[in-house]
Amino acid sequence: MTALAMLFLIAHLSTGVLNILIALPLIRRRIPPNGLYGFRTRKTRANEQVWYDANAYSGHCLKLAGIATIAAGFILYSFYFVVLRDPATQPPRIQMIYLGVGLCILTLPVLASVVASYRHLHRIAP
Repeated sequence: MTALAMLFLIAHLSTGVLNILIALPLIRRRIPPNGLYGFRTRKTRANEQVWYDANAYSGHCLKLAGIATIAAGFILYSFYFVVLRDPATQPPRIQMIYLGVGLCILTLPVLASVVASYRHLHRIAP
């Protein structure tokens, strides 16, 4: 199970860093309207100003999601070894909970980022 804990830590760190790196050009408004990269919807592609505003906001959300993923990954990893002390002796139920929480940490921050970005888009381009 320690290999799984290490794998999750690496996954959380790399996913968080990747989210931050993807977000930076969006925050800086360096990505012009395109079909591959950015917060692409009919509304953002129809108006260049909406594109840049929505993508800057989306980039900030994605950066926060990356930071949250990294922080939560460290907390989960620490919890696993500090609170559980000897992970090898834990029942399978605890290991499955760890697996589920780890997967949630990878997905929920990005999902929250997408939801927040859509809400912002509906405020700036009703």
